[in-house]
Amino acid sequence: MHSARVDPRQFPLLKWRWKVNKLIAGADNARRDTEDAPVRIIIAFDGEHSRLSFEDRIFFSQVRMMTGQQMPYATLMYIWENRAPVGTVIPSRHTSRVRMIVADSGASHLGTWRQQSRNVYEDY
Repeated sequence: MHSARVDPRQFPLLKWRWKVNKLIAGADNARRDTEDAPVRIIIAFDGEHSRLSFEDRIFFSQVRMMTGQQMPYATLMYIWENRAPVGTVIPSRHTSRVRMIVADSGASHLGTWRQQSRNVYEDY
């Protein structure tokens, strides 16, 4: 894990490389009970937690009670998905504050390094 504090308005581009050798059998990020990805990049955003919906505040409280950690105000994940096409936006089935964007998909590029570039500000 690498942490950095960056203003996405000033530095909106995120570039990375990743490689996956095997997909997770049965994983499907569009379904709550099978949500998983062999690799993901997670971007956490600060914000005013008091502006969260009642449901999200309850969910955030439950996560904090179980983990001892405060969830970020919002989270954006770039994932390698089994089926969904590249560019698909998948909302989390747990909270409206987490969104997944499919940056790579399927088995056609397994075992090869893939270069990615995303505009985090626009995606958020």
